[in-house]
Order: sequence, then structure tokens, then C-alpha cells
Amino acid sequence: MQESCCPIYRIALTVIFLVLGGCASQFPPLIQQPSSGNPSLSAVQEDISYYQGSYVRWGGTIAGIENKKEHTILEIIARPLESDGRPREINIDLGRFLARVENFLDPEIYRPGRDITVYGSIEKPLKRGEDKPLLPLIQVKRYHLWKPRNYPPAYYPYPYWKPRGYY
Repeated sequence: MQESCCPIYRIALTVIFLVLGGCASQFPPLIQQPSSGNPSLSAVQEDISYYQGSYVRWGGTIAGIENKKEHTILEIIARPLESDGRPREINIDLGRFLARVENFLDPEIYRPGRDITVYGSIEKPLKRGEDKPLLPLIQVKRYHLWKPRNYPPAYYPYPYWKPRGYY
């Protein structure tokens, strides 16, 4: 009887490992790990031509989106990244940069206020009009749009406590 049970256990273990593997992080490894020699945004802003062609992993909050025929341009407010590549929730002004993605991005999904991390090469900056400054442009190879952070309401001092009449 033990011989017939072993295949069932093996199948069950295989299914468990497949299910757990499916729950693992699904964002690109280039987003998870910083690129070696990743220059800062301020260094690139000082001398864009020197860093042209360098690969960077930057992230922040989407400030604007512009869809063109062949690509989409995202304007991103740069923020420091956590160890997994997600932009931190702090109000530090590192500046802005542009990210060019070679396909259409839905402006309802990639809307201002969403966090995004991009990996790509620094390209020649785009002319954006006379009154707007030149911003570094990243030709995006990989990107990850982060899910919004969901926090409980601030007025709940204890997770199970609810105000009177809120049952």
C-alpha cells in the first residue's frame, strides 16, 4: 500500500511547489536589482552627453503621460528606490526625467500619481518647448508599474475597533 501512496504525495508536492512558484514576484529582475554604476539623476542632469548610452534604474511618481503614434512619453518625478526597486514614499525633490516606452500605455492605468520604476539607456534629451527645461530621457527596456499602496484609515487606532454606529 505504501508504494501506491508515494506517487500521490509526489504529485501533491509538485502541485504545491507550482502554486507557490506562481505566487512569487513577477516583475523583471532588471527592476529588482540596481544596475552597476547607476548614476544619479543630478549627475546626469549636469552632463547628459557624458552619460548618454549608460543604463540606469530610476523610479518615481508619474507626473504626466503623452501618447504618440509609435511610443509613449512618461514624465516622472524621481524618488529614491527601496531595495526591491519600488520608489520610496518620501517627499524629496530629486528632479524629473522622461521615459520613452515603445508602445501605447493606457493613460487611465498609467495615470499621474502612480509609482513606476524603469530600466533603460540615457538618450539625447527631447526639446519640449522654449519655457520647459531639458530633462534626461530614458529609452525604456523594462518597466514596472507598482500597485497602489493601501493603508487602513488613519483614525482607526486598533484594527478591530470601529466607531459607534459603523457596524
